[in-house]
Amino acid sequence: MADYTSKSQQRLIKAIAAMAGRELDGITPGEVGQKTGMSATQVTAVLANLQIAGWAVKAETADGRWRLTPIPVRIFAKVAENFEQARLKIMKTEAYYLNN
Repeated sequence: MADYTSKSQQRLIKAIAAMAGRELDGITPGEVGQKTGMSATQVTAVLANLQIAGWAVKAETADGRWRLTPIPVRIFAKVAENFEQARLKIMKTEAYYLNN
C-alpha cells in the first residue's frame, strides 16, 4: 500500500491544533514548537503558509504571537451547526414515533 502522508501537511495540522483556543492572546512560535515538536525553521514555514492561506495572522503583540483567523473557526462552527441540525432531526423523528 502506498504511503500518502506528507510531513509538511502533518505539521500544518499540528500547528492549527496547537493554535486552537488561543484566539484571544495568541501563541508564540516557540510555544507552537514546544506543543508540536517542530523546529524553529519548521514553525516559521508553517506559520508563513497558514498566513498565506489566510488561516493565521500575527497578533499585534510585542512577543510575536500568532492566532488563527475566523476561517478555521467558521469551519468548526459549521460542523457544530450540522450536529445540532442532526440532533433536532432525530428529536423530531423520535417524537413522531413515540407520540403517535
